[in-house]
Amino acid sequence: MGRQETIGFILIGLVLIVWMWMHTPPPPDQIPDLDTTEVERPDRIPDQPEVEDIPEETIPDRTRDFGRWFSHLADGEENVALIETELYTAEITTRGGLIRKFELAQYRTWDGLPVQLVDYEKGGDLSLLFTTTDGKLISTRNLYFESEIEPEQVIRLTDDEQFTVTFTLPIEEDRTLKKIYTFKNGEYDFDVRYELIRMHDIIANFEYQIVWDYGLQLTEYDVRNEVEFAAAYAYMAGDLEKLEAKNIDRDYSATYSGITDWVGMRNKYFAAAMIAREPNSSGAYLEGHRVRLPTNDEKENYSVALRMPFRTRDFEAADIQVFI
Repeated sequence: MGRQETIGFILIGLVLIVWMWMHTPPPPDQIPDLDTTEVERPDRIPDQPEVEDIPEETIPDRTRDFGRWFSHLADGEENVALIETELYTAEITTRGGLIRKFELAQYRTWDGLPVQLVDYEKGGDLSLLFTTTDGKLISTRNLYFESEIEPEQVIRLTDDEQFTVTFTLPIEEDRTLKKIYTFKNGEYDFDVRYELIRMHDIIANFEYQIVWDYGLQLTEYDVRNEVEFAAAYAYMAGDLEKLEAKNIDRDYSATYSGITDWVGMRNKYFAAAMIAREPNSSGAYLEGHRVRLPTNDEKENYSVALRMPFRTRDFEAADIQVFI
């Protein structure tokens, strides 16, 4: 490139720089920093009612969960006893007064193990659920009962023998809740009696529920066989109500009012039912969920409950029959 061409390019560049400088718009006014902008505030804050400030950490966790009546029953010693009959072996526990295991003696799973139908990992099943007058929702599965059973006691029943055991919640000196089991040899059912003593000003809403929370354990290798048959039921006034959890990750529930003979659930080959004896059940509650298993199969979980009337008397009792 010659000398004249170089000088020409330099001059063109200078002209462009001067032109852009002359035509660039002036910078806008500086935008104030949002963190330092003054915000108009009222001259005074309206008067507020005085509330005693009690730090939440000073309130015992158990009191927040269980209220004034049941906080002292949230801790205790768990004793487990074994009931052996010719048809099944049942574990019962003072933690919740629950059936912790129910193993059938004459049936096997796909891999040759005895069929065990209660969800052991959840602690067992068959509890009471109610709301208290101090606004707490209480499930007795979370409370510790007293009982005459000894740790790891084994009771073997033969012929026509039966065994009765009482679990007691000592709420206060003259207020108790009792759960009384009677197991019989040679039968797949057992009896449960609830006694509510001087709980007239503890239970709210004129109702409590007898609940089976966690359905039945799987027994088949092919889980899809279980899903095809699984469902929850309520039998009322000659009509059978059925609830199925057909879609995954969706909640299904149904509440029924009126005299209910029984509620129950099933899978392909097995079932569990709670049958109201005395007094009549005033309704039923069914709930179902379909969940995905780690194997990518799907499983249906069901909860069922008998809704029982509470008449706020000093002494009330309910008798049910449980068939598994």
